[in-house]
Amino acid sequence: MEPGWKERLTVAITADPRSHSKLSLAAGLGINFAHQFITTGREPSISKLMLLLDALGPQAKHYVIYGSDIRKDDAEFLEVLSKLAPEHRAAVKTLLSSFLPEKSS
Repeated sequence: MEPGWKERLTVAITADPRSHSKLSLAAGLGINFAHQFITTGREPSISKLMLLLDALGPQAKHYVIYGSDIRKDDAEFLEVLSKLAPEHRAAVKTLLSSFLPEKSS
């Protein structure tokens, strides 16, 4: 069976080189937050989950949310792209699409 987001979050927390307390503090959460999540499995609020994912970084965030691994540079690119205004995202898409080979009919 495919692991769910809670299992993937546990993997991401465990893989992070920081201690659970340092990770929790980096997320702006209580010092025991990450440890308590791993030991109790209690679901965090969305706002606390997002703070923790931001502290874990874009690569781990993508893994937890989507369940697939992504290269670090791709995750960072998507993170930047997600913060752009819609018209800027459209411009970036148009620009990047221009680099693709044309499809033959």
